[in-house]
Amino acid sequence: VSTPNTPLATPFATATNEEIAQLLAQLATTAAENERLRTALDAAERSLTTQSTAADSAAEPILLELEAANAQIGILAGLLALYEQLDEVDVAAIWDEGVTAVTTAFDNLLTETPLLNEGIAAGRQALLEMEAHIPLLQNGRLWVSDHLGRLRAAYDRVQNLLETAVTVVGPFLEMLNQWFQDILQWLPFGLGERTAEMMQALANLLGETPVTIGGLDSQIAQPLDAWLAAPANEEIPLQKGLIRPLRQEVLDRAEAVVSKASQARAAYEVSLAEPVATAVANRQLLRTLIAQYREQHSLS
Repeated sequence: VSTPNTPLATPFATATNEEIAQLLAQLATTAAENERLRTALDAAERSLTTQSTAADSAAEPILLELEAANAQIGILAGLLALYEQLDEVDVAAIWDEGVTAVTTAFDNLLTETPLLNEGIAAGRQALLEMEAHIPLLQNGRLWVSDHLGRLRAAYDRVQNLLETAVTVVGPFLEMLNQWFQDILQWLPFGLGERTAEMMQALANLLGETPVTIGGLDSQIAQPLDAWLAAPANEEIPLQKGLIRPLRQEVLDRAEAVVSKASQARAAYEVSLAEPVATAVANRQLLRTLIAQYREQHSLS
């Protein structure tokens, strides 16, 4: 019996296809043995015409061997049919479709990474610019806080003096108007009219002072303190609660994800896509070799 070419080894198809090749070889050997036994049986039957009694004794072992050979052929043929059914499962198409789908997904992901890298770089630049302005914001906060303190002190001073200058203590504007009236009655008629107008303007200005102080405190000083005020030797809330988390938890991790995505794509190509492509090609070659082997040995 001729020996087929040695099949190529692949990581996916080696075991199954080698078993099929070995099974075909066993089947061919058994078929040849079966033919030899049939020839021997024919010779024995021809001698029966002259030596019937002796021929019966000689033919009996041959018949037993022939039955055993036929049984072995049936077993091998059944096993071969099962292997052929297994081989008919189109694993190559499934591998090909799966690899193509994953490759496309990787390509779509990596197509976006340059834009993501640009966004990360822009975010880092924005954080650097924000950090550069923090000293200016700190100076502004301290200036507002200092002048608010002065304005409060000046207003409180005026209020205290008014309380000692008028006969009836009351709200600030009432005391101020009362004091102005006390002054106006001592001025000449012509001068008093102009003075009254000026005093009214001053009253309006001083009347807005508490609102201005409260607005500066609630709308400017307190929001600035929320982001910029911190005990000595500690990070300000703007750094601790915004800039550092954005830099470390968002931008740094985004860069790490981009890098890992590229590494995963490379590992996928080397460890899966290329080996699968090679295995599928080798599997197809093995199918061709098996078909040639069957034809060579007249195996249906």
